[in-house]
Order: sequence, then structure tokens, then C-alpha cells
Amino acid sequence: MSYATVMVSLTVDQSNDAVLEVAGQLVEKFDARVIGIAAAVLGPPPYFMASDFAQDFVDQGEASIRKRMAEIEVQFRAAMNGRTRDVGSLELPARYIVREARAADIVVAASAGEALVDPFAVAGPTGDAGRAAVACGASVGSLAGSA
Repeated sequence: MSYATVMVSLTVDQSNDAVLEVAGQLVEKFDARVIGIAAAVLGPPPYFMASDFAQDFVDQGEASIRKRMAEIEVQFRAAMNGRTRDVGSLELPARYIVREARAADIVVAASAGEALVDPFAVAGPTGDAGRAAVACGASVGSLAGSA
């Protein structure tokens, strides 16, 4: 089997080292193109807020997410040595990855393992994407021995 395009789903609230390592190995092994995607949306506050304070809260939260996405983009481009196309969005990550997955042959995403996942910040691989998926734990050594 061969892959022409690898998509790597990057997260805003945890390390992306493992998914970047696996995606990089797949890109090298198959001489594939790579697309990096990241999505997050500000989760609802735990209590009701009104007026200008609420809008300031939303504005600051979205600015923080945009700043983190810019940092992720720099990390992604450095890890993939210029073989990249990246996209990002302020929306629910699971919905975003499912919609964007059609552009790739395989999707590499973080695995939540046993941990609770913030659905506003993380999208793990699911069958919903309709593509082959690789789920990466917190640390991944190598794809050695894989087909």
C-alpha cells in the first residue's frame, strides 16, 4: 500500500511531538505530501456571563487559540522540512477533521487513551473520517516493523 498524502491532526492543548514523528516517518517512507490541520473553539464558560465582560472573555480566549495555532504552524513546518500545506479553523476539532480528511489518504492524530478529552480542543481519529487513521499515544518511537 502507498500513501500520496498524509494528514496530521495537531492539537492546541497537548504536545504534538508524537503525531509529528509518526507523520514524518510516513511522509519519508512513502515520499508523500503532508497536510497539517488544527482546530479548536473556546469552550463555554462554567457559568453564565453577560455584557461586555462576556465579550472580552470570548475575544481573549479566541486570541489565545489563534496564538497557539500560529505556534503549532511553526512547529509543524519545522518538523516537516517544507513539504507542507496547513489549514486551521476555530471550530469543533472532530467536525473539522472529518470534513478535511477527504484531502488525504491517511490521518495521523493523537490518541486520548484513558484520559478525558476536551471536545473543544482535541479531535482523535475516528471512523467518521472515512480514511485510514493512525492513533498516536504520548510517546512513539518508530514505525519500524510496520508494513
